[in-house]
Amino acid sequence: MINYQFFPRSHGVTKEIQAVIDCFKKIETTLEDGTHRVSNDVLALLRPYLEACGYDVEKGKGRDEKIDVPVLFAENNAIDKSFYADTFNFLWM
Repeated sequence: MINYQFFPRSHGVTKEIQAVIDCFKKIETTLEDGTHRVSNDVLALLRPYLEACGYDVEKGKGRDEKIDVPVLFAENNAIDKSFYADTFNFLWM
């Protein structure tokens, strides 16, 4: 069973968050089959559903397969700090 809790607890989940929860629910029976999976295996199962919701999803560990997300900007809008995300929806930026 997929369990989750949304914060702040004074609000319910948004439709965007519910869409992500629904992606996990779509693979729930596969996850419960007793097979040990690392996070990249789970991400591969989720990929088509997350992409259908507008997310970019990491394709592998190569530099061109990762999702580089800028978080701090310097002078002239140069990227000062970024991180690699497993998945990201750039429409939220």
